[in-house]
Order: sequence, then structure tokens, then C-alpha cells
Amino acid sequence: MIFLFLSFLSTIPVLAFETCSAYSCKHQSQKFVEDTCSFYEAESDRYWLHSCQNDLSYYCSPVIGKNTTCSLPQAKTKSSLKWPGESCRTTDDCKYNYIGECVENVCQGSPVFGFCSDSHFCEPGAFCNNQKICVKQFPDGVQDCENDYECENGSGCDGGICRKYLSIKINQEVSQCLSNSNLLCESSYCFTNSTENKHYCLSSLGKNKKNPVECSTDEECMSKVDTISGVSLSPGCHCGINPKGKKFCGILPGDDEYLYYLGQLATWYRSDEIKKCNTMRRHHQTCILDNWRENDAYKLMFLRETVVKYVDIQENDYCIETMINSEYFELAHRYMHTINKDPHGSLVGQSGSMLIGSLSLIVSMVFN
Repeated sequence: MIFLFLSFLSTIPVLAFETCSAYSCKHQSQKFVEDTCSFYEAESDRYWLHSCQNDLSYYCSPVIGKNTTCSLPQAKTKSSLKWPGESCRTTDDCKYNYIGECVENVCQGSPVFGFCSDSHFCEPGAFCNNQKICVKQFPDGVQDCENDYECENGSGCDGGICRKYLSIKINQEVSQCLSNSNLLCESSYCFTNSTENKHYCLSSLGKNKKNPVECSTDEECMSKVDTISGVSLSPGCHCGINPKGKKFCGILPGDDEYLYYLGQLATWYRSDEIKKCNTMRRHHQTCILDNWRENDAYKLMFLRETVVKYVDIQENDYCIETMINSEYFELAHRYMHTINKDPHGSLVGQSGSMLIGSLSLIVSMVFN
């Protein structure tokens, strides 16, 4: 059996003899120094948390082994300028406004046969070639590509051939396999046969137990064994952010949470809306939100973050949801809100309605 550790799915794994810090909400009887939002109790290896009084202006970011005070958030450096194919109100909203204006509320790029420094400059449906000219992307099946961005937005480059994302069957050869990942494979996972020095698409291997799985070691998180390759995966056993200092297994490619995400990602890849994005922005949430139906866009973002943050969102105390994991649960609320507005929306096969109460109920409704 070949054992592979999926280090890219989660945070750093822990050894069986290592313990995890506990995170609890401050009791009313506890007195904190003014502006303290996280108090570290070394004897019990526990962080006591308390929301900042001015929730709109201040935030709390617990520091390992130390007390933390409320502070103003750091200024966001992320540019709000839009790329070709993304929405705008004026030409000033567009990143490359010296090449294309804002026309009918969409930023324009350099047209086919127009000048470019790189593919970011080109209009949707085009890429920048070696002569610094925007040319049409290659359709699926064409053997002339050097990278994914030269292929149409729903396809990637495999050994010089454009092939649709999530389309290559199990145990079929692919040209590369980085960290056991290849978006051209149906499962998005692959493995390397070291004897042959070749790469193959891997089946969607899941756990033997239903998530969430509490664990002590990485071995407790191992997937079923692939019958063809003999490969078994482990997403690792990781410390969560919960009152009991529990560890949980990360997500595997055959787990329901990942399959839901992959299904929605496939819907994006097969949509007409992905064609409206600049080739370099095909996976960027800004272009997805600007061009896809709101419900579908937030569903994809929510399912992706559920996979990434899975361990961190298990068995949170209520203040953890609003302090440390607030962005995730705000995203969950936004997704639920779009379903509430959209009669055609669906919550992973279940009818949606706005939930009131603990934010964890949103997550449990989605996946149970």
C-alpha cells in the first residue's frame, strides 16, 4: 500500500502525544483588563475569549501563549480595481483603463490582435502569446498549449493538449501531479507511480467514518485503499478551535464535503459565465461573483471554505464563530440569504431558509 499525506488540505498535523489548546468564551464572572479580548490560562492551556465592545471598528486575533487586546484591523492592501470581464461603474474602476474602458458596466481588455504585456491585459476569450499579442484561447482537444491560461476557461493544458477540467478518468495518465492535485482529473486528485515515473488520476477516496472524525494520530484519518493503485490518503489529524482541545481529521477527496464542493466547481467550469472572465481570473472569486448567479457563486465560495477550514469550524463555542471564524460564518449567512431570495436555489439538495440562532446550525443543515 502507498501512503500519501495531503499536507495542502489542512494546517500542520500534530503527534499523538501532543495536546491542543482549548478555546472557550469568557464567563460573566471573569474580569478582564480593559480591551483584553483573549486571556491565556497557561495551567490549563486554555484561551478565554471575549468579543470587543466595538465590534464594527475593532477585532481580536489571539496570539499563541499570550494575552491579546482589541485592535483596529490592518488596512486592506488588496486592490479593488477590476480586470477585463469584471463589472465597473466608470473607467477608473478598471485596472487596465489605459487599454480598455468601462463599457456597459464591464471592464474591457485588449482585443484579439491587440498589444499585451501578459494575459491579464487581454479581453475574455484571449491570452497573450510570446509575441505580446492577444490571440484566441485554444478550444478543448487542440494540441498547442503551454499552460492552462492558453486554453478556454473551462479547460487546462495536459502535455500540450487542452482538456476539460475534471474530465480525465480514474487511472488515466496525466502530464503532472503537484501535491497529489490535478484539476483535470475527475476527482481533482492524482498520484505518481515512482517506478514508472508517471502520473495518474486517482479515485475519490474517502474515510471509513462519517465526518467529523475526532482523532489522535494521522493514521486514524486514513482513507480507504484505492483498489487499482494501492494508494491510501490521509489529510492529517489537526488541532481544532474548541472548548475541549479536540483534534479532527481534515477532508478527503471522497468525503461528502469535498464532493459537494467539486460538484459546484464543475458547474462553474461548464457554465457560459466562466467565458466572461479574463483567462487569468477564471478561478478568482471577484469574477465569479460579478458574472455568475449570486446563489451559485456564494454556494461555491461557501463549500470551498468549508473544505479549507473544516477542522477549525468543528464544535466552536459561540464566541469563536463571531470572533475567530467570523468570515466563514458570515459567508454561510450570505449563502443562506441568497437561497432565501432565490426560489430556484438549493442547499446541497435541501430546501433553504434563513436560520436564526447559532451559526453552527447553518453548517449542520448543509452537511447532515
